[in-house]
Amino acid sequence: MPFRFNGFGTAYYGKRDLANDGSYVTTVWVTALWIPLVPLGSYRVLPVGNQQYLTTPVPLCVKQVGNVYFVVVAVLVGIFFIFRADLDTWWKEKMQKKVPPQVVLQPAPPNMLSII
Repeated sequence: MPFRFNGFGTAYYGKRDLANDGSYVTTVWVTALWIPLVPLGSYRVLPVGNQQYLTTPVPLCVKQVGNVYFVVVAVLVGIFFIFRADLDTWWKEKMQKKVPPQVVLQPAPPNMLSII
């Protein structure tokens, strides 16, 4: 059973190959910040009540994996284009800002007369 905490863990993504009995194929993914990264396996899922499901392992559904990757890339590209001006401003102000050289203070040499 997939488990996710604060966006990290595993989760079901996708719904494909719907059958007449109401079952469908979904894929379990490793997620980070709710973004699916790596597919672990596909399952045929049959709802059997309120929040209860029967799952049967099936071969990895390559079409579903491709669709999920396509959606993730499309969303990330969309976010990039929405915030592109902010990213450019941040890059120019923070990352390309020339930092003045640091002045390193050296300790004064010990005064030999004060030791005597």
